[in-house]
Amino acid sequence: MRLALFDLDGTLTKEDTFLAFIQSTHGKPRFYLGFLWLSPLIFLYKIRLLSNWKLKQAVLHYFYKGWSKEKLDQGGRKFALEVLPALILPDARERLRWHQAQKHRIYVISASCDVWLEAWCDKEGISLISTRLNFLNDIFSGKFGTPNCHGLEKVVRIKDEIKLGDFEYIYAYGNEPSDYPMLDLANEKYYCHFTK
Repeated sequence: MRLALFDLDGTLTKEDTFLAFIQSTHGKPRFYLGFLWLSPLIFLYKIRLLSNWKLKQAVLHYFYKGWSKEKLDQGGRKFALEVLPALILPDARERLRWHQAQKHRIYVISASCDVWLEAWCDKEGISLISTRLNFLNDIFSGKFGTPNCHGLEKVVRIKDEIKLGDFEYIYAYGNEPSDYPMLDLANEKYYCHFTK
């Protein structure tokens, strides 16, 4: 059996799904106002004084803290089924179809959250390993429920959830240096493979 591991944002998609999801749930005016408010944190991230995961958690906290699980799930499902399909690059869609035709096991490994990816993955018959959110009494706490699935954490999660020894051959696809650890798991690796 063969395994295909795909990063999502920028690899399969033409834009970042995290930002697209926020626009989907809040609209563009509130999206831009929110990021104006968050701009000091973005500046700290740009000069490497704030980590990727801390910035991402701060953005999630700002836009979604206090939302019910039901409300987030509804927004995520709507995004996954109505917005996300149009963000998939045509070449990437063809490659997914090829792996499906070969009966390969396919996983999306993403730092984006299950809330806005799960319904699309389910519809496509693709397994998902991603960042998850923390809910207390079905209310989003503003924090991650798992470590951010980014960089080396992707490899940790892959090894926790997939028996790699069960696969005779592994393909992996990524688009940024943080994907290198995941690509190193593969027999056949593709970096920035799909056209924009």
